Amino acid sequence: MVIKESLKKKSIIALAVYLAVFIAIFGTITYWVVESPVRAKLEQNLDIRSEFLAAEISAPLHSSLGVLKSIVAMGETISDRQSLDKALCQVFKLNDGIAVSGGIWPEPYSINPDVKLSSLFYNRTSTGEVDKIDLWNNPQTAGYHIEPWYTSVKDKPSNTISWSEVYVDPYTHVQMITASAPYYVDGIFAGVATVDLSLENLIGFVKSKAREHDLGVIVRDANQQVITEHNFRVERDIYISQLSFGEFNWSLEVVNARSWWPMKWRTSLRVLS
Repeated sequence: MVIKESLKKKSIIALAVYLAVFIAIFGTITYWVVESPVRAKLEQNLDIRSEFLAAEISAPLHSSLGVLKSIVAMGETISDRQSLDKALCQVFKLNDGIAVSGGIWPEPYSINPDVKLSSLFYNRTSTGEVDKIDLWNNPQTAGYHIEPWYTSVKDKPSNTISWSEVYVDPYTHVQMITASAPYYVDGIFAGVATVDLSLENLIGFVKSKAREHDLGVIVRDANQQVITEHNFRVERDIYISQLSFGEFNWSLEVVNARSWWPMKWRTSLRVLS
């Protein structure tokens, strides 16, 4: 009787061991045959969505460079001050994109030997009106020519474009970024042209896309400061699609906000030119 009980116990243990081995083998096969390819496909789809989103974010920023190039051309070809004033004002009246302000910043004393600062700077208001701002020409200030957006392109080759850090406009309290470029007259550095781009609508666009596709998104500037974030929650083993994009060196991190499959691997940093 004792022998039978012992054999029965051994049989149960053996069956349990066999069952555990079977489950382990089945789980391994399932992982490699089913889970791994599915996870890879989900990761690939998320990477593709990230690239599309980065391209859509970059598009309006790059299109605004056309405004900047127009300002550069005006600074180089229109010598009459009044004509230049009218032409620049018209640029911002006709433009309804994210370029909300900008202008020409001549080298100190280059327009009038008795006047240090002679910028022509314009701002389009929320109602579409264009105001000329003379604040930067205050002789009591140190001058616009020491600002980073000016010094970053001074004496640099034509077609050089420099992007500022993202900043908050002190008057509108809206996040902005400035693109600047040098301009030359008769081959001599004459000053800097700028456009200031409002990120308000761009941020709204990113959030709407994130909601539409159930994504968690973070956009950071070149200094890794958060520009905007929507529903970005990182859980254990979740896959994060990362990439840097644009000449302004922004970065994008994207997760599936409703991910049903744990993804263990984080992407290596990809760069979109």
